[in-house]
Amino acid sequence: MARHLYPGDIALLLCAMLVVLGLGRTVSSGYPGLLVNHDDRTASLWSCALLPPLISRRRHPEISAAVFAAIVMLQLVVGPSIVLPDFFALVMVFSVIVHGEPRHARTFIALAFVMGLIAAAVIAWSTEVGPLIERSHAFGTVARVDCATFYADGPTWGCSRSMFFSWLILLILITLCLLFTIVIAYWRRARMGIVRNLRERNASIESRQQEERRIAMLAERARIARDMHDMVAHTLSIIIVQSDGGRYAAAHDPALARRTMTTIRQESQHALASMGTLLDTLEQPDGDSDTRPTAGSTIHPAKEASYGQIERLVREARLSSPNNTVSRTIHGTPRPDLLTGGAGNALYRMVQEALTNIRKYAGDAVTVTILEQWSDTSIHISVADDGLGSQADADGHAPGYGLTGMRERIGAIKGTLITGPRTDHRGFHVEADIPLASTPGRVTPTTPIPMPISTLLDATNMAASHPGPKPEEKGMTVATTTTRGFLAHLHSLPMQTGPRNRRANIIERLSRWAQEHYLAVDATLAILATAVLAGLHLLAGPTGMYLQFGEVDVHPWAGVITTAATVLPLALRRRVPELSAACVGVASAVQLLLIGAISPENLFVLVSLYSVIMYGRRRAGFWVLPAVAADTALLVLSFVANGSGWSSPIAAILGMERRHHYYSNVYEIITGSVIIGVIILLMCLVSMGLALWIRSRGSNALVLQQRADALRAEEDKQRILAANMERNRIGASIQDEVNATLMSVRDQADEGLRMLEGYEERRAEPPSGEIVGAFSRIGLRGRHALSHMRRLLGMLRETGLSDDATAQTPAMALHPVSPQARDTHG
Repeated sequence: MARHLYPGDIALLLCAMLVVLGLGRTVSSGYPGLLVNHDDRTASLWSCALLPPLISRRRHPEISAAVFAAIVMLQLVVGPSIVLPDFFALVMVFSVIVHGEPRHARTFIALAFVMGLIAAAVIAWSTEVGPLIERSHAFGTVARVDCATFYADGPTWGCSRSMFFSWLILLILITLCLLFTIVIAYWRRARMGIVRNLRERNASIESRQQEERRIAMLAERARIARDMHDMVAHTLSIIIVQSDGGRYAAAHDPALARRTMTTIRQESQHALASMGTLLDTLEQPDGDSDTRPTAGSTIHPAKEASYGQIERLVREARLSSPNNTVSRTIHGTPRPDLLTGGAGNALYRMVQEALTNIRKYAGDAVTVTILEQWSDTSIHISVADDGLGSQADADGHAPGYGLTGMRERIGAIKGTLITGPRTDHRGFHVEADIPLASTPGRVTPTTPIPMPISTLLDATNMAASHPGPKPEEKGMTVATTTTRGFLAHLHSLPMQTGPRNRRANIIERLSRWAQEHYLAVDATLAILATAVLAGLHLLAGPTGMYLQFGEVDVHPWAGVITTAATVLPLALRRRVPELSAACVGVASAVQLLLIGAISPENLFVLVSLYSVIMYGRRRAGFWVLPAVAADTALLVLSFVANGSGWSSPIAAILGMERRHHYYSNVYEIITGSVIIGVIILLMCLVSMGLALWIRSRGSNALVLQQRADALRAEEDKQRILAANMERNRIGASIQDEVNATLMSVRDQADEGLRMLEGYEERRAEPPSGEIVGAFSRIGLRGRHALSHMRRLLGMLRETGLSDDATAQTPAMALHPVSPQARDTHG
């Protein structure tokens, strides 16, 4: 019906027509008009004429309201002064305000008040004085004695006063109805503006799914390329430096040669283990590496280094390059606990890459200075050397991937990075400023997708090969989105109450405030309702507030207690609907057992049922329906006991004294109880059905917000799964090649170690030429491995290594567990 307005409005029109025609004769025996009196047939014709404009009241509210006003004006002149469909004028005013152009609302509101003024005057005249033409019925339908001779003798003081008070009372009633309708309409329009924005936002979340998955895959490719470069290039640079040093220093020292060979082998093995950690993604219980990740899979993110491991890098640099002087200086008090998510790893990788570049490019016997400056808000860290710097090109390739990855890491944590030759053109320096968290422990959790989209697209140059909207224009983020609260969302939404933006009036602002502070509103209403009903219990006496079949004697304070237990939990009906409904259900059951009758506060059970179905989890219906059936059965049992003479079921169970009852046989008692039970059960089912109806239409702001939270949680999961799938594809394509290159270096070291062990077993001095040759082969293999790895990184970053596999991947649709954010967490 939300998609097809006309069929729904036509159905409502037919129902209204049946009701109006059916009630026509029971409302009045005559229909006075301004000119003549009318009978039932004429009144029915005017009623039918007023109903058709209701069909288009939502599609064309202004036109429908204008047509309705014209028909009403004609009716006031030549027809009955009032018929039942005249009350649909309130519906037309409501429709114009809610569905029409905001700039037209005031015009139609003014028209409504003018029409009300005229209608009050016509009704007062026709009922007090009588029609102008048909003067034989001069008294209309009221037969006021004071106005009996109005047409013959003119107005009298009594007639004028009677007409004035009649007109005034009618005008006050019409004005109050209009004011109430206007307030409700503006309130509704404000809610619809919020709902419209929430729907658009949810649709945006769903529509950007494919783009988010593609971005997640690109981000994961860039992350793997970055980490692979940091891990493997660092190891290979140590191996190359060790092999170059071993060619000379260990040529005539077999013990030193053995230690150097062992170091090279250990570094190779460490790089192989790091590659396994880097591409380790999902737990595969059956050992099948081709199994696709699912929402229930266990995610194993790569282990990250931290700030505390920087000292180990310094020690490794000193051991691997003994001719270099490496110093580390810290100013201020280090606060690693204030480093935001990923900052510790970024600092470690920055220092690692800087030291690696120094070993590769700076030359021999250089001085390296690592300087850290800690303040209350940031950390400044720099790595500088006095070597050859950017003039060196030891591997015959253009450098750049390491610095690119460094910029990506620092940019992802909102830091700044400066790299380049030093001011004296001797040496190179790398400097970074990284902000600190304001509170210890408030660390943003890291994910496999740690960089902003803009940085990713800029760094990997993918915008040209994958055209599309700019990420900042779509408002996308690659980092995990924290589920924001409902209040923050409402504050961020513009007030759109019609086809164009406009300034909200006081009613709309109040509606917005009530939606934002729904918990305070519910608590206030629950307390007020409890106070009113408790006061009525105290005033009405022992039995005045109860519906029963027999005699009950309830102390007024018992009624106050049951009222508080039933109504106060409704303060949490939207916050924790299931807990609220459970409290209301238990209170109602206890009341039926102990008191054996129902009172007005039990009607709030319907509100509780509506809330738990509307705002609760979907599976809440599995326990709500049995609870409703149990309470209904208990209600029937209470009335049976009450009608049989006992005050309550507990009194019947305990065998207490029976009192007088009003029914002569059991059949009447059971029949009456079952009828009451069926009526109550139907009322409960209608309340639950109404909640399902409204929730299915998506017209409740809180439900839409909860769905957005579920979508975001699912979206985060889908991004992680997309990144894991990309990591699996990359692992199948590239890990074997990288491992093969690293294993070849390790095999060269093993061959050198076996050569040294062979000479040691023969108690012979290994020739220096063989030692130099072994180290030369290791260095050559290391350089080939480093060059091959860079080619692989180029493929990974620039050519879209797994695009073919990505194209064959089935779409992963968003499947929110529930419209409630609570479903996502439980």
